[in-house]
Amino acid sequence: MTGTLFEPLNIGHCQLQHRVVMAPMTRFRTDSDHSPLPIAKEYYTQRSHTPGTLIISEGTAVSEALAGLPRWAGCWSETQLQKWKDITQDVHSHGCYIFLQLCCAGRTADKGFPKLSSGSIPLAANASAISTEDDNRNPKPMSEEEITGAIRDHATAARNAIAAGFDGVELHGANGYLIDQFIQESCNNRTDKWGGSVEKRSRFALEVTAAVVDAVGGDRVGFRISPWSTYHSIEPRNPEAQFTHLVTELRKLNLAYHHIPRGQLV
Repeated sequence: MTGTLFEPLNIGHCQLQHRVVMAPMTRFRTDSDHSPLPIAKEYYTQRSHTPGTLIISEGTAVSEALAGLPRWAGCWSETQLQKWKDITQDVHSHGCYIFLQLCCAGRTADKGFPKLSSGSIPLAANASAISTEDDNRNPKPMSEEEITGAIRDHATAARNAIAAGFDGVELHGANGYLIDQFIQESCNNRTDKWGGSVEKRSRFALEVTAAVVDAVGGDRVGFRISPWSTYHSIEPRNPEAQFTHLVTELRKLNLAYHHIPRGQLV
């Protein structure tokens, strides 16, 4: 296994020199406008000193409306993109690659941010990673217009990421965030085309991914799922059927990679 671990691997258009990838870890090292601070640049630069390494960035909001948390990194404004460009240039100068993880809070949104989700089922008490006094307020089921807008925002954010120098993007469809809220039966109580069956619960994830692939190409897109995770009040129900269908459909889009964390770790 050790020998394989340090063998080269191509992921999309990236030629990795080994198979140790830095997973996304959100650090909240941004200013009040969701722009990365100098300490964020230092953080990524420190982790890019072995050429041929792939780094997946912290979770980054696709739009102001879907941010959900204070000091969560964003990629919708020119200021944010310039800060990210400084980071990607440093990472590339050391011969490494970096993907930007795109993530939306949905019902995990903090106080003062809209709670837009797949349905109206709230988080369980104290389930949020960052507890606030009103974590349990009911989320607002997204309208058709809001869903269409979120899909469009993901595609725009992906284009922004490539313009800022990222080698690709990872779609965060795991751990109880917005895309996962549509996938998971335990928090998607819709009865329209976005919920009610395995196929319909997969629809948002698939349409977001298709839009992003159309925007930047499948070889620049990864997708993260967590079939067994209970993070953020997720209660997996029949994950084999749900995620077999989802992954089968995702494979048709020829993505760069699929990212699946072990369930007991999150």
